[in-house]
Amino acid sequence: MLIPITDAVFLKKGFKFRFFNYGSTVANSPEPSFNSNNDIWNLDYIWLDTERSMNDTLIEDVAFTHNFTSLLEDYEHIPWKHFVPRDSILMRDSITFQYRNNGETEIQVDRQFYISDLWGNGAPYSVTNDNENIYAEQFISYTKPFDYVYESDMEDSTWFEVKGVLKTDTVSDRQMFRWNDTIYYQQKFENYYAYDDGLPEVGYGIGGVGTHSAALAYRFAPYQGDTLRGVYIYFNKVLNDENQKYFYLTVWDNNGGIPGDTLRKQVGVRPEHIDSLYTYNYYALDTPVYIADTFHIGWIKTTDDMLNVGFDMNRDASENLHINMFGSWQSSSYKGALMIRPVFSEHDVQVNLVPDKEKPDLKPVQLYPNPATTVVYVKGEIEYDTYEIISSDGRKLLKAGRQMQIDVSTLPRGFYMVLFFQNNQLISRQKLIKSR
Repeated sequence: MLIPITDAVFLKKGFKFRFFNYGSTVANSPEPSFNSNNDIWNLDYIWLDTERSMNDTLIEDVAFTHNFTSLLEDYEHIPWKHFVPRDSILMRDSITFQYRNNGETEIQVDRQFYISDLWGNGAPYSVTNDNENIYAEQFISYTKPFDYVYESDMEDSTWFEVKGVLKTDTVSDRQMFRWNDTIYYQQKFENYYAYDDGLPEVGYGIGGVGTHSAALAYRFAPYQGDTLRGVYIYFNKVLNDENQKYFYLTVWDNNGGIPGDTLRKQVGVRPEHIDSLYTYNYYALDTPVYIADTFHIGWIKTTDDMLNVGFDMNRDASENLHINMFGSWQSSSYKGALMIRPVFSEHDVQVNLVPDKEKPDLKPVQLYPNPATTVVYVKGEIEYDTYEIISSDGRKLLKAGRQMQIDVSTLPRGFYMVLFFQNNQLISRQKLIKSR
């Protein structure tokens, strides 16, 4: 789309413009629990320049079209303590670059990728000088073999960063677009198993008349025996919270690939939401259960409403998903991955949640710069004696005493919550984005 800017009132130094994103809920749905976000759009290139024309639609740039995926064979993320004993048999032997030449000239591309241990002192790994020409408007999906196993001196958990680079040339017309020649993927090893990538393209569930006792089960095969403490679940927020209906959080053993005997059935559980983008809620089991082999985790409903759990369309774990509507287990017919992550630990899992409604009198505070890279400053007339930095999945990463300058250089890229306390009482909080 080309939008001419010709009015003299705009043709001056300091001209700015802004885009607003409008969305809608599902239209004409007979089920209130379906009414979540229906259309989300994103901007890619925004190019403001003189002497443009209606024929000036190609961008002289080679750009990634997809991010990397997990370098693990079976899961997106797994517990670090479950990975170490198995090593290389859990790793993929290749990585895939997907990119496109958006311009009208042939360009030589040098594909590079780097792997680094963000939390520990694992040895870095890199592959460079892998060259190939790409024709105008051509799409490339290239798979590069490699021999690497994650290594770190961390004991409980760690994150690795997989960085991909498309190195082309120094032509000035392409310099302004260099930002999309680099991608980052974070391989997380914490205390849970995950098939999904953490982003819900759609919602999934069982709904309709007569489904009040329907069940959903998600199969996992842990790499070693451990204690199942609970589960992270991301439920989509719907209009008027119509999906906040109680269900039985349930754990089954395995019976030939489908759920077998019930191991745990917990009452009083319903979808909850956290005031942070794509943040999972943690549901602890009242009685933890030791899991030695394949198991299933999910729920049994108590109403006809759809619970509307997040569904990742960029990963496919549908072979592990089963539903039971009328007395027998059936495989899911939709390809994707539910945003359900079972949590394993030797000890109780401490998760910090900060519900909005419980703290209406929080004091204002500002963090700048935000997004941040190395340091953020605290601005606001608040008296606090400690602060904590919480990851997007609820883990406490840092706790320290009062300071108006906070070092965030060791944090991986991502979303965080900074909590401020006085005498162990929460008095303020602020979201923080770590950009690199």
